[in-house]
Amino acid sequence: MFRAFLKFVLFLALIGGVWWGTRYLAVRDDVVATIVFKEAEGLRKGADVRLRDEVIGSVREVHPVGSKVAVTVHVGKRHRGGFLTDSLFEITGDPAYIRVVSSIAVGAPIADGAVIIAERDRMTTFIAHGGEKLQPHIESARRKAAEWIEDFDNGAFQKKLDDWKTKAPEWKKSGKETFDENLDEMKKQVDELERSLRAASRNIEADKLRREFDDWVVRVSRD
Repeated sequence: MFRAFLKFVLFLALIGGVWWGTRYLAVRDDVVATIVFKEAEGLRKGADVRLRDEVIGSVREVHPVGSKVAVTVHVGKRHRGGFLTDSLFEITGDPAYIRVVSSIAVGAPIADGAVIIAERDRMTTFIAHGGEKLQPHIESARRKAAEWIEDFDNGAFQKKLDDWKTKAPEWKKSGKETFDENLDEMKKQVDELERSLRAASRNIEADKLRREFDDWVVRVSRD
C-alpha cells in the first residue's frame, strides 16, 4: 500500500512540474495542457494533435508515470474553441497522433495549464467513432447555451428577472393560478441559465444565481 501511495505522490509531483514548466513555454492566448492516458504506445514528441483531421496543435512531452502516461500538448489560440473540457481524446494512427473528438462536447475551452484525464469506456469509444451523427443537435444546444450566457453577461437576463420580480405582486393579486404559472416560467428560465453557466465552468456565478433566486422565491411566496 505504501508503494502505491508513493507512486501516486510522485505522479502528482511530476504532473505539477509539467504544469509549471509548460506555462513558461506557452504562447499568449495559446493553451498548453497535460492529458493523462492509460497508455500512449507510439506517441512521440512533435506528434500532431488533430480535430476532424485538422492539425490544431502538437505534443510537447510524453512522460511515462507508473501505469499511466502524461502527455503535454500545445494547442494554438485559433483552435481553442474545439479543445474543450468534455472533449474526448484518443491516440491513433501510424505515426501515432492525438485525435480530439468534440462533436458532442458542450464544455468550456480547456484552460492553460489544465490536467485532463482521458477516460475510455464503451460509451466514449462509441461517441469517438460515431458521435458525429449527433453533431446537429449538439450545435443547436451550444448556440442556445451561448445565447443564455450572452444575455447573462450583457445584463439582459437580469433586467428580465427584475421585471418579473416587479410584476410578482400583480400576479398574486390575480390569483394563485396566475402567480404559479408565471413563477414556473421564471424557474424554467433560471434553471436553463444555471445549466448553461455550469457547462461553461462558471459555477460561482451559477451558485450565486441559484441562491439569490431561491431566496427570492421563498420571500415572495411567503408575503
